[in-house]
Amino acid sequence: MGMMMEILLSLLPIGLLQTYQSVSTGYWSAHSPECMQTGVMQFLWWMRMAGDTIFAIGAVAFGYFVLRLIFRNSKAGKLTERQTWQAGALARP
Repeated sequence: MGMMMEILLSLLPIGLLQTYQSVSTGYWSAHSPECMQTGVMQFLWWMRMAGDTIFAIGAVAFGYFVLRLIFRNSKAGKLTERQTWQAGALARP
């Protein structure tokens, strides 16, 4: 969701504006400070922050989820000696 917001709110519109500027006046003009420092470009640049924030929150939540899985399974996966013996006795025909 966050990555999609970055693309649709910032990267795509900036790219389209730069493409138009590049075709109409030249490549040098599309990357010049006069073009990049306009109000529209600055607004689109700051619109990326919303998508970045949602993406970062999702990445942190995913990392937390993975760490919980790793540490929960390492504690729950250890059997006592008696449980190991009982499991082995049950598995034998």
